[in-house]
Amino acid sequence: LLCQCAPPGVDPLPPPSLQSPGPGNGEPVHLNTFFWNVHWECSAAARGASRTCKHNIGRRFAELAKESKAQIVASIELSDTASQPASLEHYGLAGWTQVNG
Repeated sequence: LLCQCAPPGVDPLPPPSLQSPGPGNGEPVHLNTFFWNVHWECSAAARGASRTCKHNIGRRFAELAKESKAQIVASIELSDTASQPASLEHYGLAGWTQVNG
């Protein structure tokens, strides 16, 4: 998570590595992101989570990602197995490129 913070009344400046100009116009490149940790219990239907939890959360994750107009999204612990992330395309993010890691 990245936070650009400053005391009240002071404009925050991005670190030098983030001050590069945008494509052709000398402006910074703005990037909307959305991150959500759904917790493993939901994906595994464990510790009181229902079997439909993963499906419901996957759909809601896609809805919120679209509503936020995010260009990069990360779903944490929404998985099919302990080592295989769930397919976000399956939940409604068709056309996106998913990078598992």
